[in-house]
Parts: sequence; structure tokens; C-alpha cells
Amino acid sequence: MRRYYLHTRHNGVFYVELVDPQTGVKLIARSTGTRNRDEALLKIAEWLKTGILTGRVRKPRLGEVQYDIR
Repeated sequence: MRRYYLHTRHNGVFYVELVDPQTGVKLIARSTGTRNRDEALLKIAEWLKTGILTGRVRKPRLGEVQYDIR
């Protein structure tokens, strides 16, 4: 099973849909904020390692919390 799906939208920015490893369900698409594929892949790797920044204070949300893994 894939860990994520990477695609572009009409504006050329890359978006990622992470996959919940427990259920196999794709999560909501998140913008990587870049039009360069290599930069997008680096950002995805960072998110998978440290978590995605969320909320106003931009704190990382770890995969265990995001996917409810225990």
C-alpha cells in the first residue's frame, strides 16, 4: 500500500494525500506550497518523519495522533 499520493492542481502547486496506514483511507489533500516536485517530495518526507504543521501556532501533529495509531 502507498503511504501517500502526490498530484498537482490547476495552479501547478503539488498536493499530497497521506494514507492512514490502519484503514487505508486517504486523508484530505494538503498543499506542499511548491511547484517543484523534488521540493514537494522533501517536504512530504519531513512530514512523515516529524508530523504535519497544523493550527495557528503551527505545531507539528505527529502521525500517531493524526492517524490514531497506538
